[in-house]
Formats: sequence, C-alpha cells, structure tokens
Amino acid sequence: MASADKTSSSNPLASLWHAGTPNFRVLALTGILWTVPLALTEPYRFLFCHRLGLSESTLGLLLSADLVIRSLGLLLSGWFLRRFGAKRMLILADVLSWVVPYLLFATASTGIQAGFGLVLMSVNAFASTPYLCLLAEGALPATRTRAFAFLNICNILPGAILPWISADLTQSHDVVSVLRWLFLFQAVLMGAGIAFRGSILEDLGSQSAAEKTQPNLVKTLRRMLHSPAFRRIWPFLLLQGASNAVWNAWSAIHFTGPLGLPDGAPGWNAQTTAITLTFSAFLILPRIPERKVSQAMGIASIVSLFAGLLYLTRPGLPLLLGIGAIQGLANGILLSATSSHLAASLPRRARDHGFALSFVGVHLGVAVFMGLGSRILAEAPNRFLFMFLGIAALQAIAGVTLLRPARWWRRTRPPQAPPLVA
Repeated sequence: MASADKTSSSNPLASLWHAGTPNFRVLALTGILWTVPLALTEPYRFLFCHRLGLSESTLGLLLSADLVIRSLGLLLSGWFLRRFGAKRMLILADVLSWVVPYLLFATASTGIQAGFGLVLMSVNAFASTPYLCLLAEGALPATRTRAFAFLNICNILPGAILPWISADLTQSHDVVSVLRWLFLFQAVLMGAGIAFRGSILEDLGSQSAAEKTQPNLVKTLRRMLHSPAFRRIWPFLLLQGASNAVWNAWSAIHFTGPLGLPDGAPGWNAQTTAITLTFSAFLILPRIPERKVSQAMGIASIVSLFAGLLYLTRPGLPLLLGIGAIQGLANGILLSATSSHLAASLPRRARDHGFALSFVGVHLGVAVFMGLGSRILAEAPNRFLFMFLGIAALQAIAGVTLLRPARWWRRTRPPQAPPLVA
C-alpha cells in the first residue's frame, strides 16, 4: 500500500522516483559522472581535434564514418542484448566508447590519434539500446515523458553550472593543454560510474515464451512504418541528429574563427543554453498535458528556427548568448518529448529492435548529410550556418504538422448532415 501511495503521489518527481525498478535511480545518479566532465569538455572536443591538425572537412567526414559504424552497431545491438543481457552489454560498451577514447584524447599528440578516438566513440551504439530498454522497462506509461525529461535534466544540469570553468581556463591557458587534463579527469570519473552501475543495475526482467521469440527485423520495421505515431515522430529524431552533428562538429570552430570570438565563447554559450534548457525541461515540459506535448513540440521547432536565423547577424558575444538562451528553451521541450514519443510508438515486444532501427535510420541519414555537406561545401566560408539553418527550417516545417494532430482535426470537422430517409 505504501508503494502504491508513492507511485500515485501528486508530486510528479516523487512518483517517478519511486515507480518501477531501481534502474531509473541508478541511471540518474551515475549519469552525473558522465555529465560533469562532459559539461567541461564537450564544447571543445572538435575544436581540440581541429587545433591538433584536423581540417573542418576531415572532421565532417570522420563524423560521417562514425555514424555509419554506429548504424551497423545498432543493427546488431538487439541481437547482442537478447543473448548477453542489457546490463552486461551496457557496461562493456560504456568502457569502449567512453573511457578508452578519452584516454586517447588525453595522450594524443597528432590529429590522427584524436581522430581515432572520435571514431572509437561509435561503439556507444551498442550502449544506447540497452540503456533505453532498461529505462523504458522501469518507467510507467503515465510518467514516461517525465522520466525522459528528468534524465535530460540530470544530463544538462552540470552544463548549466560548469562550462564557465573550462571557458575561463581556455582564456588564460593553452586550449590543447587544458583539455588534455580535462579528458583524463573525464575518463577516471566515467570509469567510476561504470563500476557503480555494474554493481547496482538490475537486468531486464524475464521474458514470456512469446517474447523470447526473436522478432523479425523486417516485420518490426513494417510495423513501425505502419504506425502513424512513429511516422510523425521519426522526422524529428532525424533532424535533431543532424542538428546536433553540425553543431558539435563546427559551432566552436565557427565562433572562434569567422566570428572572431574568444576561445571561451563555446563554453559560455554552452552554459547559457544549458541553463534555459534545464528551465524548460524541468519547469515547462512536465506541466504540459500528454495530449498537448505534440503541439508544444511544433511551437518549439518554430522558435528554434527563429533563434537560428539570428546567427545571420554575425552576433557579438552578448547576442550569441541570447541566441543560445532561446535555443535552450526550445530544445528542452524537443529533446525530452521526442524521446518519450518514440518510446511510446514502439511495440514492447520489439522495443529493442525498434530503438535500434530508429537510430540506424537517423545515423545513416545524418552520415550521408554530413559526408555530402563536407565535400560539397568544403570551401564555403559559411558552411556551418548554411547546414544548421537548413536543418532548422526542415524541423520547423515538420513542427507545423504537429500543430494539427489527426484526432484534433477529426473532432473539429463540421458535422455531417444526417442521411435522407425515404
């Protein structure tokens, strides 16, 4: 009875914390050991590789190759998960895709070594499916959006507090030297988090006889494509992947290069964005009724395009931070709501394969986009703006379709006249 009272609590965070398996609590708590060092280094990772000698085009091609490898890993991740278990698979993939690459970054002296670390991070494809399955298995349908929102808060909260540290350090010291020490710190913390997860996490529950039957990938894909909910949410997933890839690869180089801003600008911008993203995900999204989340996503996508257009003004540092604040408000809704809607659109029996197929499509699409963009726009001075704004425009178009959900349209359709009776 006490447990039932806790899970039915009027406090959304309290009910979420006590519901389901302890996996949610473990993933939320250990996530801090990832997000704290990532908040310090992520705004500068590609700039670090660029300073070691990798060109912008090479970085785009490496990211494209990374996404292709991730796609292959995701296709196999469901098979590995069913044979070795989600917990074991998550632990091994985390070691290979987080600890080892950041040790390489900490010791790299050439761009080639740093590039190898970037590609090795693609092994994370084997971690994303078990991570999402462990989370979705323990989250109740009524709190699924809150679960993803709360985890996103845990992921981004350090980014709202810490990037100014790396920004100030890079202002007063050599960027490459500072990042080497931060990468080493990152590898140590992530290793500690992996060890803690290995001792606490509970694997997925036992499967029924029907669930033990391996679902056919082609049949799973066919079911997904016939789902209206999946067809509506997957374009957002694809466009978010493309937007993140362009931003991660070239934004810091664009800020410190063509815009002529100081080396601390990527860190300050990341912190501003994280602050408003946290506010949006923590205070706005959990208070939006589930039936209204789609409309909120549509509005957020249009706001995100408006913020992106402001980059055409060649902003100084104050305006750059203002643009980041607007983007954070929009992304706080888009990121959490998209993950929640994707989980809800997938059949439980084939959820592992469903997640894998969803992200395979995203990675392959983004890989083609980044590869072609890197080659076609190799000499373009405004490559970052051209690609980033193009993605934002497509996302806004997709968002407009969510402003008129099919059920809402049917409810507001004019009533039909009654048939004539002879």
